[in-house]
Amino acid sequence: CCMAVTPGYRRLGLATGMLRLMDTIADPARDVCVITFREGDPLGTAARAFYAANGFVPAEMTTDNGHPCQVFVRRAAHAKG
Repeated sequence: CCMAVTPGYRRLGLATGMLRLMDTIADPARDVCVITFREGDPLGTAARAFYAANGFVPAEMTTDNGHPCQVFVRRAAHAKG
């Protein structure tokens, strides 16, 4: 599934709210992984900064629908309930 905030509604806390909601239903004993655009891809600048600010770290490179992407992981020890 995909999480995104329409440009006109960014910086209002919506993505943070979605992440906090996800934290309430995710298994706290498991890592949380997301896929976003790779460094240098302007489509991923905001998402990469958001995930990094919320405890995610870059992991392996991958592709999604043929587009170069990167996995970001937040280890279970860092999850917030």
